[in-house]
Amino acid sequence: MNARHIVIYSHGFGVRKDDRGLFTDIAASLPNAEHIMFDYNQVDDRANTLTVAPLTEQAKKLRQVAAEVEAANPDAVIDLVCHSQGCVVAAIAKPTGLRKTVFTAPPPDVDIEDKIRRWRVRYGTTFTTKGVTYLERKDGSTTIVPPAYWISLKNLDAQELYNTLAENTDLVIITATQDEVLGEVALDKLAPNIKVIEMATGHNFEDKARPKLTRIITAALVMNKQRVIIVNEQDKIIGHKERNTLVKEDIYRVSALWVTDSEGNILLAQRKFTKEHHPGKWGPAVAGTNDKGETYESNIIKEAGEEIGLKDIQPALGPKIRVANEHNHFTQWYTVTVDKPAKDFIVQEDEVEQIEWFTRDELEKELREHPENYLKSLSWALESL
Repeated sequence: MNARHIVIYSHGFGVRKDDRGLFTDIAASLPNAEHIMFDYNQVDDRANTLTVAPLTEQAKKLRQVAAEVEAANPDAVIDLVCHSQGCVVAAIAKPTGLRKTVFTAPPPDVDIEDKIRRWRVRYGTTFTTKGVTYLERKDGSTTIVPPAYWISLKNLDAQELYNTLAENTDLVIITATQDEVLGEVALDKLAPNIKVIEMATGHNFEDKARPKLTRIITAALVMNKQRVIIVNEQDKIIGHKERNTLVKEDIYRVSALWVTDSEGNILLAQRKFTKEHHPGKWGPAVAGTNDKGETYESNIIKEAGEEIGLKDIQPALGPKIRVANEHNHFTQWYTVTVDKPAKDFIVQEDEVEQIEWFTRDELEKELREHPENYLKSLSWALESL
């Protein structure tokens, strides 16, 4: 049976296919998808041991699983979720047919000596790359590490592998800034097309971090069936496409609302950190992509009500601009004047992190000193609207 959406999982070092419940929680947040989990390692339940397979064998297995899933489901959208060492395995495997790939807590490098040092502290075990190593785990099990595993780690440049993988799949990396397993993570050699999200949590994204992690992954992988309006260079409608199928050449429509009060203060909205594009950045109070059946005006009226609870507005028509950078669209601007405290707006929690009034001077200073926190369109809007 063909599945509309399939998610394959690549687990970390010395754990079972569910990655100690991490993958189970992620799967629960995507109930409409089919989930494929499998073990890389040899498990002996009677002896309570797990024997680690070399990374080359793990990569071969992932490549095989992905190929079988793709062959059995030629019309499905296939995504990949990886944790810790499973990210390196995926990058070695370079499976084909993937729409999106999400890495959680990926190692920034594969340094054998550093790995031994960290594991010696963590497990209190004497390591050798020449013999078999036995790691006594906190749950009472034993992880067996054969010499072939150490050999498979040699001459690997993890970030170079990640960059190569990102040439054929949309790669999102979620790092843990308090990672007690990997230590300080410096992903300083990544390609610019790889999206990196930081979370202040530990390696396994436990406790309060787990729900936030699943929300981020859900936002990245959810199948959006809305059909976006596609236009030509004259902004004439030429078709419609599902959002997840857009390519760089597709030109779409965006409506944006510039909200000010009677004193000239400007209302801005911070995008949710789970957003696929520009997570956490500040932008106009309201903006939205036009779907099939919508006009620029009907879209902005709808978005104003949904995103900040601003109902029954009569926005004034502003300029329309053509945007052609990493995104490709026309933006039709509207303006409206509202006298209302920021706390009285009702924000859409899955879209908007927060809203805040800025004076013109405050915003000009912020754009000069911290431009990385704001959408590029704000500088133009501040001068033109």
